[in-house]
Amino acid sequence: MTRWRRIARKVLICVSAAAGIIVLLFVGLVVYGATDKEDTFLLHDAEFADATFLQRLAAEDPEEAHRHGNFSVYSHRLKRGTGTVIGFRTYSPGSFSVIDDESYRKITVWIANAGSGSSLEVPLGDDSRARLVVTQGGSAWPGIECTRVATAGFVRVEPLGKRSKVTIHADAMRAQPISSRRCAADGERLDLSFVAKEIGFDDLTPWLGREGRHPYDETYRRVWPSHAMHRTSKAFAVAHLVLVRY
Repeated sequence: MTRWRRIARKVLICVSAAAGIIVLLFVGLVVYGATDKEDTFLLHDAEFADATFLQRLAAEDPEEAHRHGNFSVYSHRLKRGTGTVIGFRTYSPGSFSVIDDESYRKITVWIANAGSGSSLEVPLGDDSRARLVVTQGGSAWPGIECTRVATAGFVRVEPLGKRSKVTIHADAMRAQPISSRRCAADGERLDLSFVAKEIGFDDLTPWLGREGRHPYDETYRRVWPSHAMHRTSKAFAVAHLVLVRY
């Protein structure tokens, strides 16, 4: 009997240890998913998938455009082509106690002639030389985002091996007609400096610039396996808070 008790005790200890490890892993995943994320990249031989997308979107009625599944965040889609694209993406998962409060910001710059290995500074405002588009909004609410295009300023790129220091100074940012009502007045200028890692076209994801199957593919950074999983984790956290509180 004593022997079986010892075996049962060892089994219990092993099960408890395994459960503890699982809990720690889950907590770590939750903590990681709760922090804001930033992604940067530099991609050669690429360009905007449709440089006239925002112009065509401006000619449509906003409600009709959204009904047909046209959202200004799609202006950040990329394709193979000529020039160099620089991307800056930020994602905030919001609060675990609130559903669908995630937010994102996408900054995409296309430069016509940016040969690798040398520093350059390109003025903004002439779309044949460089184009900068900024979109930000709620990840769960495509269609109520704010999109601006730089009309003055400059972009500076300084190579650092496989990385590049990027400096963006936009003196003027024109809000696009389809989203002008949702653009705050303090977004008319942009000053930003960051280091971007050089990637290949196959490294692109819908979050970075590849076309997604659903708008959420492009407004959510896939920290969780799916948007549904992300929502489930938040729902679990809310339920936990309620149980603890009451």
